[in-house]
Amino acid sequence: MATSRNPSARALIAGCLTMIVLAAGCSDRDTPVAPFVPDGGILLPQLDVTTADAVCEAATTYTTDADFDLGTLVGVEHTTVSDQLQLSQASVTLPFLWTPNNQGTVSKIHTVTGDELGRYWVAPYWNSSPSRTTVDLDGSCWVGNRQAGTVVKIGLEEAGECIDRNGNGIIDTSRDGDSDGDITGAELLPWGQDECVLYEVVLIPGKEGTHVPGTYAGGYDTNYWGTSPRGLAIDASNNVWAGTWSSQKYHYIDGSTGAILNSIDVSPWGHSAYGAVIDGNGILWSARLGSHVLRLDPNDLTAPNTQKIYVSHTYGIGLDYLGHVFVSGGSGLRVNPKAS
Repeated sequence: MATSRNPSARALIAGCLTMIVLAAGCSDRDTPVAPFVPDGGILLPQLDVTTADAVCEAATTYTTDADFDLGTLVGVEHTTVSDQLQLSQASVTLPFLWTPNNQGTVSKIHTVTGDELGRYWVAPYWNSSPSRTTVDLDGSCWVGNRQAGTVVKIGLEEAGECIDRNGNGIIDTSRDGDSDGDITGAELLPWGQDECVLYEVVLIPGKEGTHVPGTYAGGYDTNYWGTSPRGLAIDASNNVWAGTWSSQKYHYIDGSTGAILNSIDVSPWGHSAYGAVIDGNGILWSARLGSHVLRLDPNDLTAPNTQKIYVSHTYGIGLDYLGHVFVSGGSGLRVNPKAS
């Protein structure tokens, strides 16, 4: 498995690039030899997950058009120049959707077929209230649990973003084994046993830390309006900002290790995170339910680089491809980052 970890080599979103060669079921320790895939492209092999361990045992080099045709090309093509992969001109999106469920789980859905491909516990109990999700530059998912005080990372198996913790040579994870489009019964692995659920990051004041799922025993904040992380956004380095409600903090988390790198107290602005985006300039925009948007420059917390923008009623927040911030609620608002 070959994966580029260079933050400047990630593209698919806002000019960032990524180089991922996918082999279903293989972790970074496995042996398939990847073809060179230009930054910004992904090769999705058409592999049955039941053969993943066999695939991982035999090294293979992909060098010809016929080799590349064994997979599904995402963001790359081999027609302009034969027997090599180059970036395609069309923009692409990975065909996966991550959705939180009321039962303390998150589902991975195929956006073309509508099939549920996997379902993952994100806390040791059913009413952890997973809500906010964000997808990183490798296609993996971060989710905030409102009634746990935690954020959890789920690796995208199809991108080789899972970890073979027990060393058995395969990735033990939730899959649709009977291909009926739904994850049921034993297809959902217990909390702490799914090797695609990578990190549990506790954001509860006094208990902050990163844990292998299933190993933390320090207790959770089950208050719906407690720590309750509700603002999640990925930056160009593939790290995540996670904003909390009652503790009024933004925690900067390493996307590769789950370690908390920095924490910013946003209480001086009276801010509790309810939703977040990051623009192409690295500015974090965070909505507070009902009153304002915080423009937060992580490198400069002084005005005007960091400031509160009052809005009649704020709820959802989004960013378009031109870098405009849109806020929804009682009335719509568009913020031009260049003018703010």
